[in-house]
Amino acid sequence: MAEQFARAEQGEAVPPGRGLFGFDVAYQDCALVVLAVPWELGVSGGHGTAAAPQAVLKASHDIDLYASGFAHQAYRHGLRMQELTHPVIAQQQALLAELPQSTAVQKIDRINALSHTLNTAVQRETAKLQAEGKKVVLLGGDHSVPLGFLQQLGRQYKDFGILHLDAHFDCRRAYQGLNFSHASIMFQTMTQIKAVSKIVPVGIRDFCAAEYEFVRGLTTRAEVFLDYDIYQRGFANVVDEIVTCLPAHVYISFDIDALDPSLCPHTGTPVPGGLGFNDVLLLFARLHASGREVIGADLCEVVPAPNRWDENVAARILLQLCALTVRRELAD
Repeated sequence: MAEQFARAEQGEAVPPGRGLFGFDVAYQDCALVVLAVPWELGVSGGHGTAAAPQAVLKASHDIDLYASGFAHQAYRHGLRMQELTHPVIAQQQALLAELPQSTAVQKIDRINALSHTLNTAVQRETAKLQAEGKKVVLLGGDHSVPLGFLQQLGRQYKDFGILHLDAHFDCRRAYQGLNFSHASIMFQTMTQIKAVSKIVPVGIRDFCAAEYEFVRGLTTRAEVFLDYDIYQRGFANVVDEIVTCLPAHVYISFDIDALDPSLCPHTGTPVPGGLGFNDVLLLFARLHASGREVIGADLCEVVPAPNRWDENVAARILLQLCALTVRRELAD
């Protein structure tokens, strides 16, 4: 691996077929596994996010890896991407192929059943990876995919918080008949997983009245930073307040539509407004500097672009999430 690292640091092009960020890291040598979950049965907007993991993998070969701050040479810890292998993935593809011929009721019942199976598969796979000493970051797929991982963390930790970066609360009881919609991931999380002592949604700017009342009903378990309020105050004036709200153990759930749509125009449910890329870098740097432990993360709702723009942005976010999760020592 040392030779591969040295070649990358000299700026050499990545040969075709290489792994995440251009390195072929063996499983036994990796500190962190990016678990790809190519899933999109939970979407309500545009499709295409099941293709995101492979697109982000390819885009990761195109970015230069030298970064200041905590992400400096984080890849040297050993980052490996592998895809969830379970029959439910193929079953999803078969259902997607026949959806135009299915009735609405048939579709909803089958999607709910398959989504439940996916949750169980993700929970078991993340448990296995953690038992073998690996840190885990999920790469979706739509934003319904982290539930199984969050359930697994709820078995491990008595108390953890979620830093939820999103344009939406994702707190609908169900959406369009789907029990595990991407629009209900945080409702499911906050009602099922008692270990989540705090959720901190950031960048929220599109929600219904029922979601707002649900979040208000969480009382001390939620601290919300609406996008317009952040705009009024200035992100640099809010960032430390965001971090202070979080407990010692933090899970990061990153829906790509948290960003300004100019950074992710092809995501399925884009919303005007949003966080800038440097806002995210500042938040992550302050989170790292605070000493809080990132116990896992996900990056979801990326839809590949014809010019590879969305996945290019996503690959850079993914590198930061990986660096936070392996707790790279702060560099100058």
